[in-house]
Formats: sequence, C-alpha cells, structure tokens
Amino acid sequence: MARRHGRKIFFIDIAVPRDVDPDVTNIKGIELYNIDALEAVVDEHLGERREEAVKAERIVQEDVASLLERFKYLSFQPLMALLSGRCERIREREIKRVSAKLPDLSEEEERQVEHMSRMIVRKILRIPMMKLRASAGTADEAFYIAAMRSLFKLDAIGETGTSEQRHNHYRYAGK
Repeated sequence: MARRHGRKIFFIDIAVPRDVDPDVTNIKGIELYNIDALEAVVDEHLGERREEAVKAERIVQEDVASLLERFKYLSFQPLMALLSGRCERIREREIKRVSAKLPDLSEEEERQVEHMSRMIVRKILRIPMMKLRASAGTADEAFYIAAMRSLFKLDAIGETGTSEQRHNHYRYAGK
C-alpha cells in the first residue's frame, strides 16, 4: 500500500456467490463494491434519471411539435416560389416595355418606377400568400393550393420548364 501513495484500491465483486471476502474492507485503503452496493447506487440515482427522462421527453415533444409546424408550410413553399417568380417575371417584362417607351426617364424616375412596381406586386400577392399560409395544415389547404395553381396557371410548363420550353410554350400558347 505504501507504493500507492494513499490511493485506494477498489474491488468490484458482482459474482454470486461472492468471490471477495467482505472483511477485506477492514484493510485501510481498500473499498469493496458488491452487487448489493451497486444496486443501492443504481436505486439512489434512479429517481434523478426518471426526472431527467421526463425533461428529455418534454424537449423531444416540443421539438417534434416545432418540426411538424414547419413541415405544414413545406407543402406550399414551392407554390409560393412559383407564384412570386411568375409575378416577378411579369413585372420585369413590363418594366422593360415601359422603359423602351419612355427612354427619357431619369435614373431617379426609373428607380421610382422599379420601386412602385415591386410594391404593387407585393401588395397583390400579400392576401393570396396570407390565405395560403393560414390554410397550412387545415382541411382547406388542398383547396387553396389547387385554386392558386389554377388561377395563376402555375402548373404550366412556362413556370417550371427550361428557358427553351418556356419560350416554345409562350410562343404556341399565344402569350
């Protein structure tokens, strides 16, 4: 024991019947843990582990609820992007058309027209987007998605295809 410099020796005896004599604890610097002592330690901490498990369950439930809330909105995010993109392309096309007709606009006037057109698009899209968001996860969600796709023709190849497909689609559709 002198070579251990005061460090204890631990014996763990989980055998049944016991392999280590309980009297070994009478020797200074020796600790003995048998199956009964280990069970007592486990039982002592069981309540704490149960409390922590309840806390962990609560955290998991909150995170799952948060994820489910986010997933509700994923179903129509592509639709909203298509609608915004379509409106933005229309806005840009009309800005180019107006700019060609009014070549004498100053930079400030062009900036004002650009800003005004963005605000008009934003205001027009605000209510449909709000309705779509509000319908997320409800029985009306599919109805609103179908209505938006139909009203704004968002299933057309012109909204999702390649630039060549869009060109041909608009050319043959008379757009």
